[in-house]
Amino acid sequence: MAEKAIELESLKDNRVLDPEQKCFNIWKMVLQPDSRMTPAEAAKQISVLFTFQDIEHADSSHAESAETFLWNFWAFLIQIVQLIPHDHSGQSQLIRTLDELSRLPSKTIKIWGVRPCSKFLGFEVC
Repeated sequence: MAEKAIELESLKDNRVLDPEQKCFNIWKMVLQPDSRMTPAEAAKQISVLFTFQDIEHADSSHAESAETFLWNFWAFLIQIVQLIPHDHSGQSQLIRTLDELSRLPSKTIKIWGVRPCSKFLGFEVC
């Protein structure tokens, strides 16, 4: 018997900003049992949503955008995890995607002033 598709539509209304909508669409694709998107591809696409043109000269508006993206990403991720049954293949796809995100080359952006820095989406977040 084929696995049921993961239904994320109940979360869609919470995603109002463009990067969040794109992130929603990426997760929606990679978590499905019949997905052709690999976790590595999903990680790269999610990372692009968090990338700034000139990270070395990011101003306070970039930092605020990064902070907003991170808060929303983690809140959304928690909601996704709660929707996926524990025995569904979407759970392993989610873990593999997070693992791929952690393998991306890192850059640094200072947003919270917290030390030590943490690696996230290919960035060292401080």
